[in-house]
Formats: sequence, C-alpha cells, structure tokens
Amino acid sequence: MRVLIADDSGFMLDRLQQMLSSLENVEVVGSFHNGIDAISAMHKLKPDLAILDNKMPSLNVVDDIREIREEDLK
Repeated sequence: MRVLIADDSGFMLDRLQQMLSSLENVEVVGSFHNGIDAISAMHKLKPDLAILDNKMPSLNVVDDIREIREEDLK
C-alpha cells in the first residue's frame, strides 16, 4: 500500500513515517509539513491512502479531498 502523510508537527510526521515504514507491504511515498505540498503531491503520487492532519493552517481537508475526488472521477 502506498501512503502519503502530512502533518505540520515534525515530531508527529517523523513518528508516523517510522511506524508506517516498519509495516510490511507499506511504502511511504511522501511526507509533507504543509497541506499545499501534500495536496499537490497527491495528484502526482496517487497514494492508496493519505493521512492528513486536519488542523494544518494551509489545508482545508474536507474541501481539498472533495476536489481531488472530483478530479479523479473525470
């Protein structure tokens, strides 16, 4: 499974990356400190799963995910 993670807390981002990377069949394809870069990367990397901090200043999770889903359905 290809996973993308985003969190503005460096500690949380590092910890999530360590935990996920230790799992069999899980590949962390990107880790980001801000929502703008994460959303942009989602278009390019096409992860199976995205774990996003919902309280990042540069991210509106609901609106951004809705936009990505609409684009994928086109």
